[in-house]
Amino acid sequence: MTAKPRIFTRRELYDLIWSMPISKLATDFGISDRGLAKICERHRVTGPTRGYWAKLAAGKKVKQSIFREVDDPVLNRIIINSSLAQLPDGMEEVLKAAKAERIARRTLQPEETSASFEIVEQPHKAIAATARSLRGSKPNGWGVVSAVGEGMCGIAVHQRTAERVVSFLHQLASKLQERGFQLIPEGQRMALVVGPDKIAFTVTERSRGEKHEPTDDELELQAKYDQQADRARRRDDWSAYTSLFGKKAYPEIDIVYSGQLVFSVEGYSHGLRRTFADG
Repeated sequence: MTAKPRIFTRRELYDLIWSMPISKLATDFGISDRGLAKICERHRVTGPTRGYWAKLAAGKKVKQSIFREVDDPVLNRIIINSSLAQLPDGMEEVLKAAKAERIARRTLQPEETSASFEIVEQPHKAIAATARSLRGSKPNGWGVVSAVGEGMCGIAVHQRTAERVVSFLHQLASKLQERGFQLIPEGQRMALVVGPDKIAFTVTERSRGEKHEPTDDELELQAKYDQQADRARRRDDWSAYTSLFGKKAYPEIDIVYSGQLVFSVEGYSHGLRRTFADG
């Protein structure tokens, strides 16, 4: 049978190499396991260490290495000269499932924390404007609602975390009032006056950036943009070409919110801890 080259990205090969032992994967490709190992090494694709699959089969705890992106397009294009005319049954499904999982991750609930709370029907007056804004504002593209501006506490969190923040701020303002202090909303942050000192603090939600996995619709739209730019270039329509060149149908990075709240005191430590996180 004539060898048929198969082209993969580094991410696709990574997903495959972690889905089955390298000897099995190499057999499915119609090449030697040593040959496949060299391909992975050449393209900086990290696979399981020796004994990984045996430990996994025995029910022992194993750890998967993190996939790391590279900027070199040559490394990201992997050609495997397989002796098979097409991928064996199941391998296409592995790639599709891995991609679908990464795409679905963007819409998951923020990671659960051990914190519990009750919905506050009548928030403390000091944070009432903040509560109204968090509950009533429209989420942005990342699902974030905010309460920033005059009379508010400078909060920007995922919409699913908003009620927990309202509950926390309500309890904080109430406890401070019981002790004779007042929580002061300052638009971008909050403050507390203690004698001659003014202590400023913020409440934020931890987040991280993850490389965006484009959907099929996004890839189709990107191809359309690229075709339009190419047609504009060929007809010397530089005005249209300039507006279309580099136009992206999707973001490079997704912001994933963890659900973990962080309380930070600004510029007042005297050797004491300044940041506190739940979870």
